[in-house]
Amino acid sequence: MKRYLLLRDFGKRHVNRSPKKTERALSINSIIISKVEQHLKLLAICDRVEMIVSDYEDLIIDDANNIWLEAPMIIPICKSDIEVMKMGGKPDYVWLKCKHGAEPRPGFDRVLSYDRYLDSKETLALIYEELQKYISESKQMNGKVKLNCSGPVIRMEVYPNSWWLSWGSRLYTVDIVPAYKLGEELYESKPVESDEMPGPTIWHRSFALQERKKLCKGSKKILRVLRGLRDFGNFSSYQLKNVVFHEMDANQDWSEPVLRRRLADVLERLEKSLQARNLPNYFLPEINLLSNMPLSTIAYMCYRIQRLPACEIEIC
Repeated sequence: MKRYLLLRDFGKRHVNRSPKKTERALSINSIIISKVEQHLKLLAICDRVEMIVSDYEDLIIDDANNIWLEAPMIIPICKSDIEVMKMGGKPDYVWLKCKHGAEPRPGFDRVLSYDRYLDSKETLALIYEELQKYISESKQMNGKVKLNCSGPVIRMEVYPNSWWLSWGSRLYTVDIVPAYKLGEELYESKPVESDEMPGPTIWHRSFALQERKKLCKGSKKILRVLRGLRDFGNFSSYQLKNVVFHEMDANQDWSEPVLRRRLADVLERLEKSLQARNLPNYFLPEINLLSNMPLSTIAYMCYRIQRLPACEIEIC
């Protein structure tokens, strides 16, 4: 097996991701999200806000050095009042229907369609309206936080150094994702990466909270290396994450001394998945995450993995 040395210069290749900037972003975001959560709780719109990003290794930082965070906003709802109806052929997409006889809480009748399905667009509109009102009345956030509805999420851009003539530089962006939690199952307004929502009354079953718990420091580092490889933009982060999850079941040790070997293991698993044209979703194995990838892309990425720079320092 080849031991890849792609990790050797990992730290050097990421020094432009300023630790001070990321620490400041996480610190400010913690304060803002806490205030937002408290306010929306008082209105019975929000139960809690979960941050998917918890430390530097979790951060998504694009080529322009912009920091992106994600926060599912859990909306309070009674599980016994809701019927979950799965879509045929898409087991991770569902309708959430308010049962007949169940009375929605005051104000929540506006998020129901005429046939009593929870509507993601109306849910977004309700949260956006209250957030916009709160931010405009906040001395700390007004003029420093921009809010807009961007597809299936509410996008919050933070400009802590703004002043009355200019917004200044953006520090970070956080996507707030409306979500309903029924028991242990989380249903979001946002589809899986690189997919589209089939309709406004469709919700996507998310495993974001389980994913956050499963990833360890070593596996997060491997993911960051994979995302930075040339041509690996052909894979979504979600596909790469699922390959890593499968490998974590096969190998328990993800400590620093063995990360080069783990990287080789993950790449080998990815290559085999491409050759089989099948990458099972870790949490819903009946879903093939390569089903929509063109055969030409599959063939090219097999070639790219085989041609990655490597040093065969040990054969085992």
